Amino acid sequence: MTNGRKPPVTMPRTANLPPAHHNINPMLEEYAGEAARSAQRFFEMAEEINKLTSEADEWRRRAMLSEEELKRATRREEALNAKLESTAERLTAERDTYRDRLTTLKAEFATAGNIILHCMKVSEEMMGAGERQVTHEQLEKLADDLEGERMPSVVTAGPREDQP
Repeated sequence: MTNGRKPPVTMPRTANLPPAHHNINPMLEEYAGEAARSAQRFFEMAEEINKLTSEADEWRRRAMLSEEELKRATRREEALNAKLESTAERLTAERDTYRDRLTTLKAEFATAGNIILHCMKVSEEMMGAGERQVTHEQLEKLADDLEGERMPSVVTAGPREDQP
């Protein structure tokens, strides 16, 4: 402590030591490398397992959605088939009704035609031969007129919805 000053503080020095031996046992170094590779494979496999698990979950979700869609489609198909069957039954009944009406009309027209022919035969017997030719010409004219007429709208329009 001379002059009232303190001596400078110096840091202690480390001793010069020889370098540490890293290769104390060569077998440990070899196993350490193998352990590191095994650990890396383990982490890669764990990552792959997680990836495959999430992919399997996604496929499972898709399969469940597809099953639901299939059930909806099956129900829709059954409903459409039922509607088709009921429509076919309704149309068959309607067709049979029209066939019956047509058969009745044909029979009525045949009866009316027979009545007209019978009336013509009786009138021919009552009239002379000269008037008979006029009657045939008139009948041919009547037949031509009937062929040129439009069919009634009931025939051309087809079945109405309100009829059973």
